[in-house]
Amino acid sequence: IQFIFALLGMQMFGGTGVSEGSRWHFDYFYSAMLAAFAIFTGGWVDAFQACSGLNGVALTSLYFVPALIIGFFIIMNLFIAILLEAFADDDEDGEDGDNEAADEAGADDDKADQQNLSSPDREAEPEIVLTPLEGDSLVCLGPNNQLRHFCRWLAEHSVFDTFIISLIILSSIALALDVPRVEPDSMLKVQLKQANYVFTFLFIFEMMLKIVAYGFIFTPQAYLKGGWNCLDFMIVMISILGLFADLIPVFGKLKALRILRVLRPLRLLQRNAGMKLIIGSLIKTLPSVVEVSAVVAVFHVVFAILGMQLFSGTFGACSHEEYLTEAECSAAGQAQQRSFGDMPAITAAVDERSRMLASAYLPEEEGRSTSWLTAYAPPLATATLLNLEAPTGTQPPTPAKPIPASASPLLSSTAVEQHIAAVEEHAVEQHNAADDQSAGVSAREAKRRKRERAQALNRRRHLMGSPSYRDERSRARHEGEPLTRRLDDEEEEELPILWLNPPFGSFDDIGQSILMLYVASTGDGWDDYMWQAMDATGVGQAPERNDFSLASFFFLSWMIVGSFVALNLFVGAIVDNFTKIKGDEDGSATMTPEQQQWSSTMKTAMAGKAEPKHEPTWAPRKAAFIFVTSRPFDFTVIGVIIANVFAMALDFHRIDELPAGGYYVLGMQFFTYFYYCEALVKIFAFGFSYFSDAWCRFDFFLVLVSIGDQFFSELLLTLLPVPPTMLRVLRVARVLRILRLLKNLKGLKDLAMTLVLSIPALLNVGTLLLLVMFMYAVLGLNLFTYVQHGEALNELRNFETITNAFLLLFQCLTADSWSAIMDDALIGEERGCDPAPEDGAPSDCGSPLALPYFISYMVIGSFVMLNLVVAVILENFTALGNVNPDLVSPDDIIDFKDAWASYDSDANGKIPAQKLPDLVLSLPPPLGIQGTANGRNKMSALRFCLSLDLKLVEGDVLFKEVLDSLIKANYSNRGAAVSALEALTAGSASGSRNTMQRSEVQHILAMEMLSDFILRLRRKRAQNAAHEA
Repeated sequence: IQFIFALLGMQMFGGTGVSEGSRWHFDYFYSAMLAAFAIFTGGWVDAFQACSGLNGVALTSLYFVPALIIGFFIIMNLFIAILLEAFADDDEDGEDGDNEAADEAGADDDKADQQNLSSPDREAEPEIVLTPLEGDSLVCLGPNNQLRHFCRWLAEHSVFDTFIISLIILSSIALALDVPRVEPDSMLKVQLKQANYVFTFLFIFEMMLKIVAYGFIFTPQAYLKGGWNCLDFMIVMISILGLFADLIPVFGKLKALRILRVLRPLRLLQRNAGMKLIIGSLIKTLPSVVEVSAVVAVFHVVFAILGMQLFSGTFGACSHEEYLTEAECSAAGQAQQRSFGDMPAITAAVDERSRMLASAYLPEEEGRSTSWLTAYAPPLATATLLNLEAPTGTQPPTPAKPIPASASPLLSSTAVEQHIAAVEEHAVEQHNAADDQSAGVSAREAKRRKRERAQALNRRRHLMGSPSYRDERSRARHEGEPLTRRLDDEEEEELPILWLNPPFGSFDDIGQSILMLYVASTGDGWDDYMWQAMDATGVGQAPERNDFSLASFFFLSWMIVGSFVALNLFVGAIVDNFTKIKGDEDGSATMTPEQQQWSSTMKTAMAGKAEPKHEPTWAPRKAAFIFVTSRPFDFTVIGVIIANVFAMALDFHRIDELPAGGYYVLGMQFFTYFYYCEALVKIFAFGFSYFSDAWCRFDFFLVLVSIGDQFFSELLLTLLPVPPTMLRVLRVARVLRILRLLKNLKGLKDLAMTLVLSIPALLNVGTLLLLVMFMYAVLGLNLFTYVQHGEALNELRNFETITNAFLLLFQCLTADSWSAIMDDALIGEERGCDPAPEDGAPSDCGSPLALPYFISYMVIGSFVMLNLVVAVILENFTALGNVNPDLVSPDDIIDFKDAWASYDSDANGKIPAQKLPDLVLSLPPPLGIQGTANGRNKMSALRFCLSLDLKLVEGDVLFKEVLDSLIKANYSNRGAAVSALEALTAGSASGSRNTMQRSEVQHILAMEMLSDFILRLRRKRAQNAAHEA
């Protein structure tokens, strides 16, 4: 499929100039294959924008939309299906060996159940009995102590539990408000501090209640013997230590623990049944998740080692584009550092004295100690070498003398050169500072210039990581033209000359390699990594654009193995374990019993139908009834709804100013009046039974909305204090008419049912995800609120407010540039931030904690929580779809009820036997014969009805009798077993009477067959006579 789309893309977009401004193009087959693969992975936006800019949106959409649907939504999701099938096969293999033991155990359980059922003393419902207290709480309180019983009663009271939940929510809100940007002397800060004292005291009181009631450690029901209580205890102890840090100066160093207060919302887990169930299910899946994590980690390590062998030292480039090798760039950088201070004499002195230092304190043979060099490290050694004023309180070094070779470890020439370079660098810094001061430049100005150089270097570093910049750089170098995307002239002059790796990292060491592969496995920026590897020309050489490099196979292989396979193993493991939990516990791994009952109720309610509408006897109403209940009318209404939705999609701002705008308004009015007429005709035909149908009530509500928007919009504007835009939203309600398609399309109905039945489980998962996001948002506010703005962490996306933090974390959940945000949060002094501002303001530098912060969030939020959403959808979808289409299902019975209602106008559960062939012809399989070989004509339908063995009651057949016979015939023909209850029901009536009634039915159907045969014979003779004439 990828091959086909690559060839098709070459025919549509090849040679159109897309390659001049984008790496995603179709000029060559290899590039076309890469572009098709990117579309299949979901990274289609850049390629679509590049192609549509030159070829138009319409033509580009004709290619990209089918490629995205087939490649991304179908082909790539086959990985999940394959993995789930593999997990299912493993489960079946494991269950085969346990079948005999399970059968024996099941037999014993059945006997026990029968004995329990037959026992007259069996209780209908088990009584809830409180476990008696045991042991001595706190050594001195026995099981019968009144204080202990009172504490237990209070701790387990529902009102007290609700009070604690409210406290946890209020304290979490206080955490969101207590951010570093709040002024320390403000009233809000004072109130938050007092509130924290109150919350801490109340949480301690709750903990002490439970400790007194159940004991602390050694009693059978001890407080610390419960996992959830241990979590509460840890969180309360963190609050106590934070309180000590605020009140007692000795504990001031513990203020860092206050950041752990973000764990306080975790106390809600124990008190919310839905979240507690999800956590319990996740704990049960933990062994499988650990195994999958081990497999994924092995993949990371193997590909990281391979990447280091292939690309180590090849991703770098010089900050000044005129230098193409690392050696040239380093030499130019050293010359630039020496020229910043205009100090050729000092540079020569540094070189001479450094070499004298090495020769004086090192013997001729290698292998001498570095202790002297370390002891007299800069600034002392540098100041002495340059004859500058040494720092106060230091002593000059003693004269040189040999050092015994046995006195210390070996010293290599590399270490000597590194020390000499450090001496030179410090000499340059001291001379620059002295030169600035001599020129009247203050230390603050020197610091500002240093920050500006670092910031310019950081901006150049981000430019170097862009594939388009590398393309422009290569083109400018070949054509001899200057770059158009440059820094300011002043920044270009001050820009340090350094050999830099791109901002997303490199394969120079194992840590960076694993991090790059992990980021790529999330789908974030993997194409930039691939282009960088393809452009690499060698170790220590600047990259050059290359669209045909085989290095792309490394990243294509990693995306297949590391993303599509390895990470989808998490989905397979979670879904498989949730299915096991559902089977073992006869329930659900994601819904509480109450939620399961709601789901069953909704399923039953949606399956239920309104009472059949009676066909009126008055001729005008009867004609209207037949008209609105006919299939052509239903198809016409569906067509009008689809056309209305399509027309609404064509609307745009100021459409009424165009010449065709009037026709658009007339078209929308036509749709509106059509719905008015439909509602009026149905009310006239059905009478008051119109409002007994849910779909009719839904249509009537939309009609009322249309009437209010069309005739009373100006009145509503004067009466309701809402903006006009809110009233225009009511027009969008017309789009909801498309939901009527669910009434006739079983596939859409199953999808809608899946979403509805998944609401409780999705609510549990969503609440847990919201809790995780809240904790990380509060933690981010305390860690990164003052971080300097960069490329990704900017004025729109930051941790300055709780709202912005939530939006930023939601963006990270979608894997959209989360690695760039992490990189900006890691900013250090070398990239232009100020770790210690002179005005006392907080530092705008990032934190090394950004690395574990964002990686842990992506693991928990993306790989676990979002995969839980997939598990919930699959669980409910398989529950609906796990139906054999060849056998009768509840949906087929609902269709039978609808078809029966069209023939049973009196709604008495009877229809004439003559209508039975028409009924089975109108029903699709498995209950009817519509569309089958037996459903071609009425004669086949009559033969099918004769095989049903029905009874006749006063010339009519009964609803239940026909339905039971059709179900029995379907299951018998398919070889399925009929239950003993159905067999008993089928033979419960008296034999002679049933035989007589069945004979009457067969007689009527036989007469119908004979009449149909005679009618067909006459038509055939008439046709032959007309043909002969």
